Amino acid sequence: MKTKTILSLLILTSPIALSNTYGVTGDYGYGTLDANSIYHITSNGATTKVAETAVVPNSFAYNTGADVYYYGEHYGTNLYAYDVSSASNVMIADLTNHGMPDAFTLSGGADFYNGTYYYSPELPSNVAGMIPQQATDIYAVDFTSDGLSILSHSQLNVELPVGWESFGDFGDIAVDNSTGILYGSSTSVNGSFGDGAYFWSIDLNETDKKVTVISQNNSPNARAYQIAYNAIENALFANQFESNEYVVLDKATGTPTSSTPVAGDFYDLASTIEPDAIPEPTSTLLLGMAASVGLLRRKRV
Repeated sequence: MKTKTILSLLILTSPIALSNTYGVTGDYGYGTLDANSIYHITSNGATTKVAETAVVPNSFAYNTGADVYYYGEHYGTNLYAYDVSSASNVMIADLTNHGMPDAFTLSGGADFYNGTYYYSPELPSNVAGMIPQQATDIYAVDFTSDGLSILSHSQLNVELPVGWESFGDFGDIAVDNSTGILYGSSTSVNGSFGDGAYFWSIDLNETDKKVTVISQNNSPNARAYQIAYNAIENALFANQFESNEYVVLDKATGTPTSSTPVAGDFYDLASTIEPDAIPEPTSTLLLGMAASVGLLRRKRV
């Protein structure tokens, strides 16, 4: 009984940690983290660097099936991937050649759900600091099985709420893979600064994609969140730029329910889904288990 108990405790407290969420840093605001890099982020704010990106990244998402991280060039139109199998960055395509509108850039929100990369490009401000960036729709990209070649690119034609000129200035989008609900966080939906921050959703299961407004922060200084769904904990995690905090958002209200410090801020976050199988114990863990069993046996002699 003692052997079983100790082995169970070793498994529960070992570093066999299921993935939580991921984030990409940009070229500023990254704190003590490295610039332009992909990080794994646990729910307690701990970070582990995965890789460096080829450009300043945004529109970030993780294809767990192919083990590929997608990111767009911030204020650019090229979509890249970090392919774990080859440990290399790959330029997939200029998305304007597949249907992304001209003059829009990959500075908006993105996520990966049910085999599809969802992203919302933004029209950059014509006058920096005067007119906010505007995202007008969400697009869906399907890939080959290796995740590195585009099969199709389509527009969702989302119906915006009355009074909205666009999705506004992101923020981010994240899909709850247990429900198919896409959540969004953005500001400036009326086309001007100071109109508050909005938390909203779209049901991807419905044929007609309509925005449902969940909450609105009317403060003129309200800011949007980078968001990601953590399937392991069934929670929506978020980071507000220049906050150095990793928070949990209530999906019903969009308000933070808990907060933990994080070493830097992120240009975008990516959701994860539960793996098909629990990872096998690491060699370090197995050695520790064997040593513990050996100690118990020696004590019984």
